[in-house]
Amino acid sequence: MFIGKFNRTVIVTYLSIVAFLVGAYFALFEGNIAAAIICLVVSGICDTFDGKIARMVKNRTEEDKQFGIQIDSLADVIAFTVSPLTIFFGYILKYDVDINPVLLITASSALIVCGITRLAYFNVVTAAGPVKYYSGLPVTLTSAIFPILYLLDNCLSHVAFVYTYLVAIFVVSFLFVLNFKIKKQTSALFYILIPIIGLIFTVFFILMM
Repeated sequence: MFIGKFNRTVIVTYLSIVAFLVGAYFALFEGNIAAAIICLVVSGICDTFDGKIARMVKNRTEEDKQFGIQIDSLADVIAFTVSPLTIFFGYILKYDVDINPVLLITASSALIVCGITRLAYFNVVTAAGPVKYYSGLPVTLTSAIFPILYLLDNCLSHVAFVYTYLVAIFVVSFLFVLNFKIKKQTSALFYILIPIIGLIFTVFFILMM
């Protein structure tokens, strides 16, 4: 009846998008930046486990696999490039920080363009088979970088924080497309530590709300 896949192989990826939407609502309509940050962390946890959960489905078809690869990249664009920007916009609106619109648009464009470029390149490289190393900064890491950066909010003025965040956007954009290698983590310890770290972040930001 419907096109696409809506089974266990992609459900966690869809949850990542839902987390983004909830976070965007909090950032743009409620001015609750801490809640939006929590949603970004949740998206990061979902992305960490979606591939592993999909591979656990024994009757997964090749079509399921290819669809999962494509939907994962599309979800990553939204969850890990657009989401940090909605948090940024929400912060600017909440504290009415005056920022040059050209600078804001340039930074936003850089993050999205470099992010989708990195994801497209990764899809091309992995089409030949699994890889042991990532080329460039994985976009998923924005779910750790920007929450850590938000810890500076209590140490800086609102204006200083906005420009610090702006610099971070440019740096992350550059790292997305910089040709350096990061080893892909597949150990059991990695999958244990990620939700624990995510829980710690979540509790901390709940206390900040």
